[in-house]
Amino acid sequence: MVVELMTLVSLGLSPSLHPAAPQTKHLPVSLAALYDNVNRTEPAILRALVQGSHVPLQIANLIMNRSETVAGEPLN
Repeated sequence: MVVELMTLVSLGLSPSLHPAAPQTKHLPVSLAALYDNVNRTEPAILRALVQGSHVPLQIANLIMNRSETVAGEPLN
């Protein structure tokens, strides 16, 4: 659950953990228990999740920027 919620935050789909929690279909614990679990998670795991998320986002950004033009002309 922690990794799923932190993924939403690290990808920018949620500004922080608190608003990310209600986005899950079923949160089996209280917010206090969730934060307790996050606080006990190894910092290296969370750091790797955040650092690793930038590569797929860079690729998606490149693809999206390329698809905005056809033969040098904007699609708008």
